[in-house]
Amino acid sequence: MLAKQAFLMVFLNGIFHASWGLCQFGSPRFTMDVVAVGSELVADASLVTMRNLAISSYGMGGSEISIDPVGSPSAGLMKISGAPGRVIRISFVPNEIIYSDQNDSTKVDVTYKVSGCPIENQRASIVFETPNSTVTLHETNGSYFLWIGGIFNLENARSGKYKSQFVLTIDEL
Repeated sequence: MLAKQAFLMVFLNGIFHASWGLCQFGSPRFTMDVVAVGSELVADASLVTMRNLAISSYGMGGSEISIDPVGSPSAGLMKISGAPGRVIRISFVPNEIIYSDQNDSTKVDVTYKVSGCPIENQRASIVFETPNSTVTLHETNGSYFLWIGGIFNLENARSGKYKSQFVLTIDEL
C-alpha cells in the first residue's frame, strides 16, 4: 500500500531571542526562547504546541548547550492527535544553521533531537535514532507526544534575534 504523502506537514517557525549577560556570580549566562509561531495542516489530524523549547545556561562551561528531549524540562512538547491506532512516519531535518537577523556571520549551529511516546510521559519517551521514525498513535485516544531538544553550538553566537524553521513531516502509512 502506498503511503499518503504529506499526511501532516508542520512548519514551526521559531524565533530565537538570545541574550548574554552575567549571573550574580559573574559567570556567563545565555538564554534563548524558541516559540512555535505557525503550522500548516494538510490532513485530518491536529498538532498542538504544548510547551515551547526554552534554552537557558547559567555559568555555562563551554560553547554548547544540550537539551535532552527525554530528561530536560526545557524540551519543547507537541501533541499529535489523529485516528486511534494509526501508524505514521515522523520525519524531520536534524541539522540547521540559524543566523542572526542582523545579517552578519553570527550563527547558532543546531542538531535537533526528538523523542516520542503515545502517552504524556517524557521520561518514558523514546529518542528517534533516525530523522525518519515509524510510530503508532495511542490505541484509545489517537494521541502521540513529541519532545524537541537538541545541541546548540553557541561558539559564533552573540546577543540578538535568530530565526529558525524546524520542519516536521508526518506521513500516514
